[in-house]
Order: sequence, then structure tokens, then C-alpha cells
Amino acid sequence: MSQFVNYTLIIRNDGTLVPQINGNESKHDRFNEEQLRHINAHLHLLKKNKLDSREMFVDFGNYLFEALLRPVEISFSGEVWRQHINKSEDTKLRIRIVFEDFNARELTSEIINLPWEFLCYPDDDNSFLGTHPRVALSCGYQTWLNNPLSGYTDRESPLRVLFVHGHPSKLPGVGFVNLVQRILTELDDKVKVSELKDPTQNQLNKALSEKPHILHFLGHGKPGALALGNLSNGEPYWLNDKSLSDFLRVGGVKLAVLQACEGASPSEKLAFTGTAAQLVKTHVPAVIAVRYPISQSLAWNFIRILYGKLAAGEPVDVAVQSGREQLAIGNDSHACRDFGAPVLWMRLRDGLLFPAVTEPPKQIKTSSSLVEGNSPENPEQSSSGLQNTIEVPVINNNEPDSEQKLLELENLLKEYQWRQADDKTTEIMLEIADKQREEDWEKQDIDKIRPDVICKIDRLWQEHSNQKFGFYIQLLEWNKCKKWKKNKEKFAERVGWYDKEKNQWLSWEDWKDKVFRNNVKVGLLPTPPPFKKDMSHSVDLMPQLVNKIKQCDCSHFA
Repeated sequence: MSQFVNYTLIIRNDGTLVPQINGNESKHDRFNEEQLRHINAHLHLLKKNKLDSREMFVDFGNYLFEALLRPVEISFSGEVWRQHINKSEDTKLRIRIVFEDFNARELTSEIINLPWEFLCYPDDDNSFLGTHPRVALSCGYQTWLNNPLSGYTDRESPLRVLFVHGHPSKLPGVGFVNLVQRILTELDDKVKVSELKDPTQNQLNKALSEKPHILHFLGHGKPGALALGNLSNGEPYWLNDKSLSDFLRVGGVKLAVLQACEGASPSEKLAFTGTAAQLVKTHVPAVIAVRYPISQSLAWNFIRILYGKLAAGEPVDVAVQSGREQLAIGNDSHACRDFGAPVLWMRLRDGLLFPAVTEPPKQIKTSSSLVEGNSPENPEQSSSGLQNTIEVPVINNNEPDSEQKLLELENLLKEYQWRQADDKTTEIMLEIADKQREEDWEKQDIDKIRPDVICKIDRLWQEHSNQKFGFYIQLLEWNKCKKWKKNKEKFAERVGWYDKEKNQWLSWEDWKDKVFRNNVKVGLLPTPPPFKKDMSHSVDLMPQLVNKIKQCDCSHFA
């Protein structure tokens, strides 16, 4: 099991940086104000959504790093990253950026509003700390960090979510409503959803008296207020954050999710972040603000991952980090601001809001949107809704462990354990082909694997990678140019198996985990046998894989 190193960076009102490692203070320094000129120039582009390449986000993230973490490099790089993260794959890092006081002087107020989710660590191959698979990043206030209210780790199953959306007639349309409804419905065995549209203050107060664990708000905001609906005169009804805070506290809400709508203005998006900080200040344990509208295809995965992990008892900062990681994967690897949209403010040292709920293992379920030919790229096309699922049957009596291994594969993919999931895929294929080692694999062994098994494996890979990985994704790359079938190096280069400049075939030892924090190749995974024996032979397997997928009775690729 992974263990966390807690790195808390306290920012005092005068700009002094006080790093703490597991509660022990390290050498102090000061915030580097000289970097603000570069940061603000990029921030101007960010607000206009004109940062549109990974290189631009790396530059922006590096400036943020130089301002905040480079001054305390001895503690961050030396005492934490090199001593803990680099030495053990089982160690994770919880980074908490903590502000001394809300009513701070001008410098600290400016620092509070900077998007630290875009922090980029130049000494670790320019990895983004807000999406790093072994980091959990959040913000908070020093005064309230140690004082979560009693009872906040107690809950009964299922997770109760109050979904509120406001549609003032004089403001732009909200959008995303059906998407959020359907994602929450997909988790119907773990999440119970109540819904309020354009509520009055009394209606909201009454709904909160039912003690939901989470409030999810989708709509418009302005500094210090959220738009719930219309007043009798047709003007928008704004609920100020002080009243909202009182309602949430009385209702015992543990987490608030504030999601900017499609029509949100730049000032509204900033307002959501400010409201999140204010709610945490007034004793809400954790608040997530989605500061930019996220495309439906990506919001689909972010919200599903967030609530799925929370329902399973994962820490809220880990759940948000996993969601950001998925947003980065879905946008050509950090080439769009979406991955930095979710901002987490919390008062909890360990991020734990809810205990884990132990449930008996279930059969794998796959969303009908994938089965019927739809995908997270176009979730609205599914006519049957997310409650419709396909149960994966036991493969046959000669494959007794395959069903369990498929469950294990699904769990690894849910946790983004890509290498372990790749190994598990190979293990399943070898077992069915009655091979002990990958080195024993022969090309004709693919004929021993039933098409529906290939289809099940492929669906799991697609579903949990936002359609970046999977056998069918590899098939699409294979079919784009017939010449690739005669020149396997071109196909292999396309999916990341071959380095043309070095004239060499690649492996996991070349990729490690950095490939998923840089320019991940579409179709890179899974690597079919006999990848370790001879990587070029895996390309030779593609025609057989193509035939298997075409034979699949439950194919969603027709």
C-alpha cells in the first residue's frame, strides 16, 4: 500500500515561505516576486484560452515553480523528491499550499488567486504536479487546517449528492445538466442523487436538511454569490456565499462542488475559486471549484472518476488529482487548460472525508454508451441511458480465472496503473493461450483467444483512457494507411513502439511513467504478446487482432 509524505508550504502574509515535511519545519525563504511579471503575462493568455500547446503550459508551470518552490528547493527537491519519491515507487506526495490568513496584504492576495494546479517541475522531466500520478495537490488556510469538525469521517452508504442547477432567464444557458445527471446515475449503486432546478432559498434549505454528503452546483457565479434562478421581477436570484456557507454547515455538507457552466464569463470563473476559498474558511471541510467549463467528453470522465473514488473512500485530494490526470490524458497531454480547471480547497490533513465502504466483488459493467457505439466523446447519443449495462459473463469452464483477472485489470485501469494493467492484459492472453511465458508466444496463439475476450479487454482500456488506448484504437492507426502494413516501423512509430531517430524498438524501460506526463501516443497500450520477446512481432500480430475484433459479437465498432 502506498504511503504519503506530507509537504505543507505555508505562505505568510509578508511572502515568507515556511515548508513543513510531515509537520517538521525546514529552511524558510521568500516568494520570488520577480517571476510575477512572467506569470501574469501567461495568466492573461490563460484567461483568454490562448495557451494551446504543451510547451506553453510548461513555460507557465515553470514560472510558477520558480516563484513558489525554487526558493525552498532544499526541502522540496532535496528532502522530499529525491529522498522519498525517487527512491520508492510506493511513496506518494501530498502537497498542501497553505495561506496564513484570508485578509492578507496585496502580495499574498495575488498569490492566493494564482492557478497553482499548473505547477510544472523542471527537474523531473517537466512533469506537472497537478496531474502527477504520485502527487495530490490542494490549497488551504493555516488557521483551520488542523480543525475539521467532528463526525466528518462518518457516513452510511450510498453517497448522497444534492445536484443543484440554476437557470436565470437573463443569463446565458447553463449546459452540461443532462451530462452530470447521467454520470451520477451511472454510479447508482454507490451514489444517490437528489436534484433541484432553480430553487428558492427555502427549497435549498429544505433539501440540505436531508443531510446530503455533497452539494454539486452547476451554473453562474459572481464574486461572493451563486445564481440560483429568477426573482419575481425576472432578475437573477443571487445567493451570497455567507448564506450558502451557513446552509452547508447546518446541513452537515462535507464537500461542495462548484462547476462553471458553458456560458460563464471570465469573471465568473474566478468567482468560483474565490467562493471555494471562502467556504473552506467558514468550516466546509472541502470545496472543489471547476474554474473553466470543461468539454462534455472530458467532463464525463472527470466527474465519473471523482465520484467513483469518493464513493470508494479515497481521499478527496487523491480523487481530484486522478480527475485532473484524466483531463490531461484527454487533451493531447497538457495542451489545453482543462487539466488545471479543478481547484481543491480543503481543511483536512489527510484528505479523508469518508471511510471506505467494503462491498462484495461484482461483475464488470460497461457503460451502454460504449457498447452501443457511443463514447465519452459524444455521451448524449446514448438513447438507453447510463443505467443500462452489459454484464461480462464467465468466459468458459476452461478459463476459470479469466473473469477474476478481468476484474483485476479493471481495477488497475481505474487507478491508472498503466504498466501493471499492461502486464495483466498479457497475463490474461497467455493464460487463455495456455502459455507459461511471453517468450513462448507464437503468432498463431492469437487464434486460441475468443473474439469476445479481446472485445472485453479492449472496452476496459478505452473506457479508462478516454479512448487513448485499446486494441481498437491501434486498429484505427493501422488502417489509416495501407502502406503501414508493409512498413511496420511506421505503424510502430505512430503508436510509440519505435524510435525512428534512434532506429530502435522501445519498451517499458524506455517509457517508464514519464510517457504519460508528456506526449502520450494514441494506441501505445496495451502491448500485445510477444512484445518482450520481439517488439516487431507485436506489429505482425495486428492482422489477427483486426480479425478478432471484427468477429466480436458485442462489437461497438461497426
